[in-house]
Amino acid sequence: MKKIIGLSFFLFSVISYSQINSFDYELNIKNIDSIQFSIWNIHTKEMSTPNKIKEYKKKLKQVTLKTIDQELFIKTILDTKSYDGSLALLYHNNLLFQIFNKGLITTEIAISTITGNIYIENKINKNYLRNNCSKKGGMYLFFLLKSYDLLSFIDEYELEGLK
Repeated sequence: MKKIIGLSFFLFSVISYSQINSFDYELNIKNIDSIQFSIWNIHTKEMSTPNKIKEYKKKLKQVTLKTIDQELFIKTILDTKSYDGSLALLYHNNLLFQIFNKGLITTEIAISTITGNIYIENKINKNYLRNNCSKKGGMYLFFLLKSYDLLSFIDEYELEGLK
C-alpha cells in the first residue's frame, strides 16, 4: 500500500513538473523584443443598466515596458503563485500586454482590474490560459500601474480584482 501511494505521489509530481515547464513554451513568452502595456476604458453589456445597453472600448494610454520590467513581468506571469485557480464570470479586460518577437505580436495577455481574470493567448499556436490573479499577481500589476503613471486612469473601485 505504501508503494502505491509513493508511486502515485511520484507520478503526480512528474506530471505537474512537466506541465509547469511546458507552460512558457506553449504560451511563447520567451525570446521577446518588447512588451507593450496599454490601459483601456471598457464597458460591456454586463456592466450596463437594463435601460441603457451601451458597449464601448477605448484605449486610454500605451507604454513600452523597460527591459528590467519586461523580465520581472515574464517571471511573474510564469510563476504559478501569481494565479489562484478561480475565474469570474464578468467579461472585462482593461489591461492589455502585447509581447512582440521580430515585430510580430506573439502573445497577448488581457487582465481585468475589476475581476482579476487573466486571459493569455499565444497568437502563433493558439494555446491559451484562463485564470485569476492571486494576491501576489495583483500586487505586481498594481506596482506596474503605479510605476508607469496609469493608476489615474482607473477608479479605485475598479481595482478590486487586484487586491
